[in-house]
Amino acid sequence: MKRAGFRVLLIGLAALSISSAASQIPVEVRHAPDGGTKTIITSIFIPPLPNAPFTATVNTEWTRRLDDGTTIVLKNHRTVARDSAGRIFEERRALTADGDRHQTRITQLEFSDPSSHEKYVCNPAERVCVLQNYFTPTSIVPAHAPAPGSQGPAIRSEDLGHDYIGNLDTIGTRETTTFAPGAMGNDHPIALVKEFWFSPQLGVNLVVHRVDPRSGAEDFRVTNIGLGEPDPKMFDPPGDFRVVDARKPAAQ
Repeated sequence: MKRAGFRVLLIGLAALSISSAASQIPVEVRHAPDGGTKTIITSIFIPPLPNAPFTATVNTEWTRRLDDGTTIVLKNHRTVARDSAGRIFEERRALTADGDRHQTRITQLEFSDPSSHEKYVCNPAERVCVLQNYFTPTSIVPAHAPAPGSQGPAIRSEDLGHDYIGNLDTIGTRETTTFAPGAMGNDHPIALVKEFWFSPQLGVNLVVHRVDPRSGAEDFRVTNIGLGEPDPKMFDPPGDFRVVDARKPAAQ
């Protein structure tokens, strides 16, 4: 019995020795880490317009159709607000398949103040706010189509009339931007179609529909619009976050 036990012990030690030796054999490196691809969707733009306070929900839906026939739909909804002084609060949330029904993870909080020219961009995961310069104009500057014969893309605009969204009068416009072959390495023309329903009272697009062959279809809709003064606390950055000052000195 003692010899049998001794044999078992020797076998175990041998297996342990082989395992230890194998763990020391260097693993072949087949490639370096992959950087991957990152796509960022820019939602509606809120200017620091004074005397036009509101709170609202911005609903996003992003649809992509892949070459193999697969369709990917991601959604979220987030809170935005602006007070009478033109200060702006915006949540940024992760996109998920059920983001229209459930609150998704907050990825960023933004606090913009046109009076102090400061913008705090806060990361809840790291509990850090980056302080930036903020010099966004309070008025909307209309975009101009490129001059005939220029090398820029061709832009065609269509008037869609008026409609009421959330009891607010909106102006509808459809813009088609066409890039000629070779403009961005493309061998065929690329057409980007954007539809806007703009509220002059708020200075905000309440509905945006974009169709871009490169990234899919993006839909943004502003709902739950309240025209009263928001809670002032909404515009205060978190007091317990570390602040990193990234402001650049004003140009002389």
